[in-house]
Amino acid sequence: MRGEPDPTYVQARRLLLDALEALQPHHDALVLVGAQAIYQHVGEATIAVAPFTTDGDIAVIPSVLGTTPALDSVMKGAGFQPGSQPGIWKRREGSIDLLVPQSVGGRKGRSASLDGHGASSALLVSKVFKLRDRLGNEHRLFDKDALDAYRLFREVGTGELVEGFGRMVADARVEPVARDALPALAELFGTHEAEGVRMIARALEVIGDPEEAATSVVILAQDLLAELRAAFDG
Repeated sequence: MRGEPDPTYVQARRLLLDALEALQPHHDALVLVGAQAIYQHVGEATIAVAPFTTDGDIAVIPSVLGTTPALDSVMKGAGFQPGSQPGIWKRREGSIDLLVPQSVGGRKGRSASLDGHGASSALLVSKVFKLRDRLGNEHRLFDKDALDAYRLFREVGTGELVEGFGRMVADARVEPVARDALPALAELFGTHEAEGVRMIARALEVIGDPEEAATSVVILAQDLLAELRAAFDG
């Protein structure tokens, strides 16, 4: 048994719940993204590594967001203060990042997690871009992020991912991002030598069989890529 969850993770989840409670008037315009969303979607899965993250990422859909109450007012009312970067709100226990997806907001950011577009597929796309954008930067590239993608590969059926991807391709707001995910997915997980595969193997080498995990993710990724390319490439 894994025992009690890490107190830092419990604190991060509590912080996220406090932020969501404060933002309740705008819930229709919010989408939980990042690792917290993956854990909520697939749970602890069958990987012998407990879910862990200190991030709290919430995507905001501008076209749905109401004008009142103001986001800064409700966040400050919950004890958060603005961070050094736009959208980051800090409290003693940690921080929450309010993100505006570029595909729907015209601003910096590349979250494809849009309500109604297939949560699993959108979460995988978001995680793939996060990994690819950080390749070559060892200070921002963490094995845990690749392991989060592995959770989705293992726990979500290929058919469900393809279906969700299809809904994204059918929406002009996110189609370019969805199609751009295909080469990124292949780059990260398409071969045993791919960086994402090596990251997963490193994350599991202490408590599991890294070679088995590497083989598994490559097979799953290649199968997904084959179906996606057959259905949507070109």
